[in-house]
This record gives sequence, C-alpha cells and structure tokens, in this order.
Amino acid sequence: MRAYTVSAEIIGIPESVDPRTTEGKAGLAIAFQNVSTAVDATGLCLFLTFGTTLERIRPILTAATGIDLDDEEMVRVGERIWNLERVWNMRAGFTAADDTLPKRILEEAIPSGPAQGEVNRLSEMLPDYYRERGWSAAGEPSADKLRELGIA
Repeated sequence: MRAYTVSAEIIGIPESVDPRTTEGKAGLAIAFQNVSTAVDATGLCLFLTFGTTLERIRPILTAATGIDLDDEEMVRVGERIWNLERVWNMRAGFTAADDTLPKRILEEAIPSGPAQGEVNRLSEMLPDYYRERGWSAAGEPSADKLRELGIA
C-alpha cells in the first residue's frame, strides 16, 4: 500500500515506468512511500490518492488543523514519519534481514506472461533503496539523514 509503484508501472501515473526493470525503482518506491505516508497521517483513506492530488488534500488538512503546508512540505512529513518508523522498528529488533519478500516471490520464476521465467530482483534493488533513503548498508537511517529531517 505504501509503495504502490504499480500505478506508474501499469497505468503510467505520474509517468510510465517499465515494470520489469530495476533502474529507478528505489526512487519511485521512496516517492510513493513518502506521499502515501503523508496522506495516511491526515487520516484520509489512501485510496483517495488514485483520484486526487496533494494539492487537493492540503486544503482539507489546513481546514482541520490550521496548518498550511505546500506539496514539498507534505512529502517531507511523510519522509520524517517513514524514517521515525524505521528507527522505531530497528530499536524493536528488526534488521535489514527483515526487508524481504516471501521465498516464492524471490525464487520461483513467473510461469507465464511477459515476465515469464523471471523472479523478483529485490537483492539488486535494496542497496539502491537504502542509499537513496540516506541509510547505511544495514538499512539504518544515518545521523545525517535524521538531522536533515529535524528528528535527530
């Protein structure tokens, strides 16, 4: 739900992306995670993001809270929350080893269709994701990243 890259891969929103390539997927996942986390924090249903934009959600948030954020600030809120959740989970004992998918998805080849014979390439994408998030190779938010977000 929070990194629904399918909208870009299948219906081309906000732009069309090849679903079978790993290139650029880290940044795409991060963008979707930040936006969906910000929307989720408003209390609105995430399914709204299919039919609306942050520009339309912001006035609702302003009316409810009196806080007027622009799109960039909304995305930053999502990024802060995402990093705080990561810190929380790591303190609870989760590690990069928990950043995985079911064995079936990682090892069993797709039986038919345009991706026939392929498997998910998470191991190729995860290091890019950590780097683009500003996290260590072990998936930990860096002190610099936390300071940048004003949460250190």
